[in-house]
Amino acid sequence: GVDYPGQPPRYEWADGEDKVHFACRTCDKLFALEDTTEDTPPAKAPKGFQVQGFEVMLYGTCPECR
Repeated sequence: GVDYPGQPPRYEWADGEDKVHFACRTCDKLFALEDTTEDTPPAKAPKGFQVQGFEVMLYGTCPECR
């Protein structure tokens, strides 16, 4: 499941791909963004940790609310 602040848990297909999501603070709509993980800088895990994926949450205003 994906936890969005103030929202019930949401579930997506487990396709094995890393995700970037956008939450509009005006209308509370949530968006799964495509082809954005290449622009996301990788986080370095501490020594001994094995990273298996990541999820990034962006916040702001969607085009409909601007």
